[in-house]
Amino acid sequence: MAGVASIIREPNGRRRIEFFDHKGARKRVRLDKVDQKKAEAVRTRIDQLVAGKVAGHGIDRDMAIWLTEIDTKLHARLERSGLIAGRAEPEATTLGPWIERYISGRTDAKPATAVTWQVASKRMLAYFGPVSRSSRSQRRT
Repeated sequence: MAGVASIIREPNGRRRIEFFDHKGARKRVRLDKVDQKKAEAVRTRIDQLVAGKVAGHGIDRDMAIWLTEIDTKLHARLERSGLIAGRAEPEATTLGPWIERYISGRTDAKPATAVTWQVASKRMLAYFGPVSRSSRSQRRT
């Protein structure tokens, strides 16, 4: 029974997709007011996700790209239905630890180059301060 999704049209004009998950439980994903073509595209993707869960397979490249392109609301609804995992929050890295990891990861550099990088690191931290990469990119105008 798993993998057969149906598009249900609600009286308020919204659509929802009902399906049976890989355990046989009935699930629903509500869509906003979308046309039939968009609802069918989402239904197809849900069928693919359920089929992958049943077979124990991961998602393919096209599915991964689609999941990155959908809006947050639909992603959260798919997550609540158990079809996908949540989006990973990017970690806020401050400049100092990032430079430290970069320099220590460059084992191909000569010792004099590493010293030059340490000097440049101190100067960058003196100029920029300990800002996070995400906050620095948000301050640009």
